[in-house]
Amino acid sequence: MRKLSISKIGMIASIATGFLLAFAHLLEEAAQNDTWIIVAKNMILIAHLAMVFSFVAIYESDSSKNGWRAAGMLLATVGTILVSAIIFVEAASVSMPDATRVLQAVGVSWVTAAGPLLFVLGMLLIGTQLVLNGGSGGLLFIIGTVVFASADFVGPAGSVAIITGSALTGAGFVFVGVNMKKALR
Repeated sequence: MRKLSISKIGMIASIATGFLLAFAHLLEEAAQNDTWIIVAKNMILIAHLAMVFSFVAIYESDSSKNGWRAAGMLLATVGTILVSAIIFVEAASVSMPDATRVLQAVGVSWVTAAGPLLFVLGMLLIGTQLVLNGGSGGLLFIIGTVVFASADFVGPAGSVAIITGSALTGAGFVFVGVNMKKALR
């Protein structure tokens, strides 16, 4: 019986995350009805949950012993978990519009502010660490994250930023996963 290691699980999760992110965000932006929007949001949720396994595998495979590595993984993982909660509520709000009030509640509203910020900072740190260590995918993480995060600031071009940013970030996850596969051989 073959034993699954953190690296193998992370490799599979990373590749799956890459394809899910790119396709799901494209589907979400192109969807014309609620059913496809819910499908897209659930795919995005699955991608973010798989992303956590990818982050742990990236952390484990990183040979550097500095605090940036731990900070990147911690920020990205916590940010991803909080963003997953936001995505879950957004998916529910497609059929139950009152669900978004959950994120505006006094004790929970910090999630919508802190989650995306922690995720972006973590992705930038992980991307930087990958670039510094010569790993592929790091530059795609950085560029894709910045482009995606700019969607709120570019007005009508927001959909283009979301699709482009998620495609670049998704490609970064695929490259990281493929590199993990090569390292396992």
